[in-house]
Amino acid sequence: MVEGCGAKCIKFILFIVNVLFFLIGGAAVGLGIFALVDKSKLITLTKIGNAENYDVTSLLEAGAYCLIIGGAVVMILAFLGCCGAMRDSKILLGLYAFLMIIIVILEIAAVVIGIVFSNKVASELKTVMKDRITKEYDGVLKTGDPFTLAMDFAQVYFECCGVDNYKDYSNTTKWNRTMSDGKVAVMPKTCCILNNKDAYFDDPSAISVKSSECQTTYASATSYGDKVSLFCYSHRYDNFVRNAMLQFIPFLFLFLTDKR
Repeated sequence: MVEGCGAKCIKFILFIVNVLFFLIGGAAVGLGIFALVDKSKLITLTKIGNAENYDVTSLLEAGAYCLIIGGAVVMILAFLGCCGAMRDSKILLGLYAFLMIIIVILEIAAVVIGIVFSNKVASELKTVMKDRITKEYDGVLKTGDPFTLAMDFAQVYFECCGVDNYKDYSNTTKWNRTMSDGKVAVMPKTCCILNNKDAYFDDPSAISVKSSECQTTYASATSYGDKVSLFCYSHRYDNFVRNAMLQFIPFLFLFLTDKR
């Protein structure tokens, strides 16, 4: 009786886990389809990277197809697990176990690759972004430059500043940092704490800062000059990036090192 109860519990747990995986796979498929249907916002964000020599649309489409295919595979695996558990099918459970072993082997290989190359990718990512800030950021809110637009968008949305902090903007060549009152700005307006953050997404020039001194004098109470987030990379997020690289290392490594 106890053994029978234990077996039922194991079946139930296996069933629930695979239902969750089925839903996750479905979500991945849905996200991939969404990315294929509406690529405009994602293309804007990719301008942060070194993308002049890349077909970004094709890269996004490839990523979307990977999500769809990966999600479909997860759904199939989950279906096999659910049916095998509920019907006590040795064939379905054997196929499920075999495919899971293959996936585990592939994940171990991805971990090894991630450990070997994560530092290189993180270092190149920081170097590329800092270099582009120095050479391309123009500081104009209603700019036509895609990189400036993407940086400002990321800084407002993620409430951060630069790659490490506001000092990344100290040597910009295109940004005229002399303000109308003659003072020299040390950070873009989008690094400041805003009174109307949401207004930026409708009209960037309509934003107002919490403090008029924000751009010329760094203070944590009035800006995000030292605050980091996903797009504003910092050494305090090294562990986060390393973990992310374990999943995205192949794409990012090729994206940053291809010199075509």
